[in-house]
Amino acid sequence: MAKTKVYKWYKIRKKIMDWSKIYKVILEIGSFSGLLSILFTLREKSRKKPKFKYTFRGSSRENFTKDGHTYCRLTFMGDIKNQSSDPNSITNIYYAIWDGKNRTRTLAFGGEPEIETLPINQKQHLPMSFNSKETKRLSIQYEQIISGNQLEKILTEVTRVSAESHVYLPKYEPRLVFQDTNENIFEENGELLSRKLIDLWWTLPNSFESLKKGNPFPWLKHMWKILLNSTVHSITKIIYSIGV
Repeated sequence: MAKTKVYKWYKIRKKIMDWSKIYKVILEIGSFSGLLSILFTLREKSRKKPKFKYTFRGSSRENFTKDGHTYCRLTFMGDIKNQSSDPNSITNIYYAIWDGKNRTRTLAFGGEPEIETLPINQKQHLPMSFNSKETKRLSIQYEQIISGNQLEKILTEVTRVSAESHVYLPKYEPRLVFQDTNENIFEENGELLSRKLIDLWWTLPNSFESLKKGNPFPWLKHMWKILLNSTVHSITKIIYSIGV
């Protein structure tokens, strides 16, 4: 009798263990399927995230005189592609002259462009709509008055290619920045930028006067805003890159 009870208990235990294994396998399959589902969802979101990319094809810079003032004509030629699988629109195209490699500090930012499609030179107006994955070849031109302002020095300053060379190139190269209908702004390579951070760096000198007079608090407050927004933007870029 004792052996019979032990045998029955062994069979029950074996069944429980078998069901435990099956349950574990089900859980593993479910976890794997869930992981695949999450990865697929992130991939789809990443494909749909707003993003514009610019492919450079040429540029020119020309100074001219009009109404007694010196102007600079900046012309950019290239392809703008909506990299999202969803339609989107460009509402503004700015030119930016960056202060070094940091894409938050600018020496100049703005402009009202004249836009034409290439090669047929048909005028275009903003906002400009793009279908999914659509590319448009455009000429984008700005005419900026430079006499009597900081742009004159920035756009005429040159640097020598090397110590041994007598070849000089412009020290600063204007780049394009694109703003979409959701007020996202993108650098030429499609990287997400922060307009708020750009504006904060641009307005930082406004706090210098109080700093010179011995009151550091406006400057400290402004720098705190820059630090906070830099951190937020870094996190935003990480989240944005995975399509969340």
